[in-house]
Amino acid sequence: MPSLHFGNFDCEHEWADPRWVPPDRVRRVNAELATGLVGACDPGDAILVGGAVESDHGAQLADAGLPSVRFVSEPSDEFTGWRLKPWGWTATAESFASAAGLVGDAPDPVSVRRVNSRSFAFALEEERGARPAGARLVRSRRECSEVVAGRASRQRWVLKAEFGMSARERMLGEGARCDESLLAWLDRRLARDGCVVFELWLDVVAEAGVQWTVRSDGSVALDGVVPLLTDRVGRYLGTRVLAEGEAEADWSDEVEATRDVARQVAAAGYHGPLGIDVCCFLDGNGRFCRRFAQDVNARRTMGRLALGFARSLGPGAWLHVRWPDSRPDEWLRGRLSGLPSGVRWVRTSPFQLDGQPVRHGSLYVAGEDGVAVESVVERLVNSDTAAE
Repeated sequence: MPSLHFGNFDCEHEWADPRWVPPDRVRRVNAELATGLVGACDPGDAILVGGAVESDHGAQLADAGLPSVRFVSEPSDEFTGWRLKPWGWTATAESFASAAGLVGDAPDPVSVRRVNSRSFAFALEEERGARPAGARLVRSRRECSEVVAGRASRQRWVLKAEFGMSARERMLGEGARCDESLLAWLDRRLARDGCVVFELWLDVVAEAGVQWTVRSDGSVALDGVVPLLTDRVGRYLGTRVLAEGEAEADWSDEVEATRDVARQVAAAGYHGPLGIDVCCFLDGNGRFCRRFAQDVNARRTMGRLALGFARSLGPGAWLHVRWPDSRPDEWLRGRLSGLPSGVRWVRTSPFQLDGQPVRHGSLYVAGEDGVAVESVVERLVNSDTAAE
């Protein structure tokens, strides 16, 4: 059965507020990111983009060795009976499947919301005695003041909303002071969700996404481990895909720890794709520590799409960059001239959508030589147009 892929990348907003209606700005971001769903496609699938993609983009992807897919701006009767595969299951995704005559396999919505909440991941870490020092659930302004009081003047910390994604829905702070903008943000999140998570800023050494599939019978299967590329404030820049088995060996402790997390997610009533972000960090005394449930994402993730690209293109890195406003083709060729032997790149997002420039660009850098791939990654992630 072919699939229609639906890029509701704002699903966390809907889990937080069932009344959520994405503004035009968010709709545009969703449309631009949706073109990357080719990494999850099989030949003959279609991707619902919500706009007109460059006419030759699909052919360019197929010529590079990726599955032959179609980009469609709206569903039609021809998709009746197809399987819907959303980024994350929400009430909107379920309603869309029903209205369009698509086949869905949605897990229980209460379970979906629960396992995607930060308080769920917080409880998992607390049960295992693996909660980072200083982390706390905050349920009032008073509790926030208490947990911030006494912090050293240069000590950094972060407040994370109950539902968030890709370093969004958070506020960064420093020392023992909460400014008015942070308190206003806190008041709104507490009124909506009842809590936020307070954490000290971690000195992260490395991060990875452990990808699982939770089957409807409650069993779990490991799909892969992908190291994450982030900037100095934790924003996602891309994903590395290593040679088969290499990342799993590097992160073997995290694989076993997240296996148990995946089983608990299954026990909570969820089934489907599951990505669990893990990290290694240095504590305040410089000791090496591991974190096994930094984020629990009961949905698709960028890391899962990167694994899909590697299935067709081999090991490498899937990078998210901000295309320049003008002549992005010249910018890209300039950045990627003189590639090391055995390294190639494939542009995985268009330059234009509905005749307007795409800002959220992406490309895959493929190569068996990890050092050579890293050298190309450095050219892009350190550029002034790295994705925000």
